[in-house]
Amino acid sequence: MKNNDKGITLVALVITIIVLLILAGITIAALSGENGILKRAAQARYEEQIGQTKDLISMEVYDAATEFYYDKYVNGTDMGDNTIGDAIKNAITNGKYPSGKYPEANVAISGTSITITPQADSSKVATGTFNATTGAITSWVNPTAD
Repeated sequence: MKNNDKGITLVALVITIIVLLILAGITIAALSGENGILKRAAQARYEEQIGQTKDLISMEVYDAATEFYYDKYVNGTDMGDNTIGDAIKNAITNGKYPSGKYPEANVAISGTSITITPQADSSKVATGTFNATTGAITSWVNPTAD
């Protein structure tokens, strides 16, 4: 008599299910853990939005400085009491992105302080300062990760 039993045993099935459950647990932990992929992706998104906005602000600052110095020294325009700082504030608030509505974040300016609030996470705020005399952005402070 020939034994032609085909199929898998109950033990093999249980071992396979246990291995799959372990792999599923590892995958879920990697995605949603304290330092999981989803959390790192969200942090990368707001850092990217802050970075893009910083670049746009820098271009606005350089454009404003160029225009200010061109008017003052090439055209000989009397700038009155206006400084390069005034030109920068005007460029940031009334330039290509009126009211500080940049594509990736909102920007507010107060004195010589620039505040960037990314759209991805409004609790993460980057701040920067600029020199009102030279127009140079002197420092940026990025939010810390949770």
